[in-house]
Amino acid sequence: MRSSASHDGLQQISSGGGGFSRVKNLRNLIANSPLRRRRILSQSIDSGLPTAGRGVFGVPLVTLVTSEGADVPKIIRRVVEHVDKYGLKEEGVYRINGSAKTIEKLKASFNAVGDADFTDVDVAAIAGLLKLFLRELPAPVIPPDIEAKMVDIQQKHPGEMTEQAGSLLRDCLSQLPAIELAVFKYIVNHLSRVAQHSGFNKMTAVALSIVFGPGIFHCGGGLEGMRLQGYANSVLCRFVAHNSTLFQPSSSVVSPERPTRPEPYTEHIRKKEGSPLSPEARSHERGLYAERSVDEAMDQSSDSLYFTPPSPHTLQVSSPSTPLSPTSPPLPPSSSSPSPDETPLKRQQPVKKGKHSVIR
Repeated sequence: MRSSASHDGLQQISSGGGGFSRVKNLRNLIANSPLRRRRILSQSIDSGLPTAGRGVFGVPLVTLVTSEGADVPKIIRRVVEHVDKYGLKEEGVYRINGSAKTIEKLKASFNAVGDADFTDVDVAAIAGLLKLFLRELPAPVIPPDIEAKMVDIQQKHPGEMTEQAGSLLRDCLSQLPAIELAVFKYIVNHLSRVAQHSGFNKMTAVALSIVFGPGIFHCGGGLEGMRLQGYANSVLCRFVAHNSTLFQPSSSVVSPERPTRPEPYTEHIRKKEGSPLSPEARSHERGLYAERSVDEAMDQSSDSLYFTPPSPHTLQVSSPSTPLSPTSPPLPPSSSSPSPDETPLKRQQPVKKGKHSVIR
């Protein structure tokens, strides 16, 4: 009875001039109400409808990847591409929280249509959307069993990264499911690019691991969860700092080559200036390297280049009680020395000035 009466009432309203438009607006308002959307979303999740009709947040990774036909969910790719383009030099990116209202609007858009418009949206809000998505995943990117192994590796191999720790972490990666491995690698490579611009954004690998650790590793609450989360953050920091080697198979990792012995400094100068090195200088250089270490030879060659013997005409300073005498040995005669017929140079006489004698 009530439904027929309501229907009659709507017909009476619609018979008026502006009543039809009001009824149409009322129907659209009811159809787009949040309660109705949540009810439809809940029914679509239970019935297994495609992603576009069932939301994005709180949905398992395997479901998103299967329905979208991609290796990484679209929401992750959209946020990463936007931050790579506009946010790498944004100070505090991922650390500074964006507007909660804006993040909720973006979340509702992804849940409704599977995408959102990022035009004129703050980078901090878009970055916060990725953190929220990871936190609301029903299962973390790193499963609990692999997480426990990584935490154990971090506990047994703290401090600097070693080859043994890297090999063990690569073994853990090989045990990850394909979807989780692709998502984890995609996020870590992005965080590594962000850390490379830490001079601008102030977000180092340590800072990024603190922000993203709880989203990638769900360690739980309580004191024990906080303790494990600290180790998990350190594991993530290692992946961000060493992503180029940790995501390679153990067999393809090449040990760093030993440094070669540096070439003599005189040889470097000869190549730079394009002038040949005399046989005497080359023999002298070989003798230095045969008798001394590389460091000492570098010092000796550098000294021989920049040390200039004192000239006999250099100003000398002596004490008042001691007469001035030339300290440099006489120059040997050469083809360029003056002949006996030429007028010799005048002998320089010391001139007393203050407490010292100076030759002028």
